[in-house]
Amino acid sequence: MLQMVVNSINCGMNVAEATNAPRFHYQWLPDELRVEKGLVRIRSSCWMQKVRKWR
Repeated sequence: MLQMVVNSINCGMNVAEATNAPRFHYQWLPDELRVEKGLVRIRSSCWMQKVRKWR
């Protein structure tokens, strides 16, 4: 839900685009990040100017 709101506000997506956009899930234990296909392409085009350092 939060990712849809962030996509709408920061990336200018409408409700349908934000709902259909790829998502990620971070889990504390075990320490892992799950990413849906296409997430990097969307995030990098939207947030590239806001990222100060990629790790």
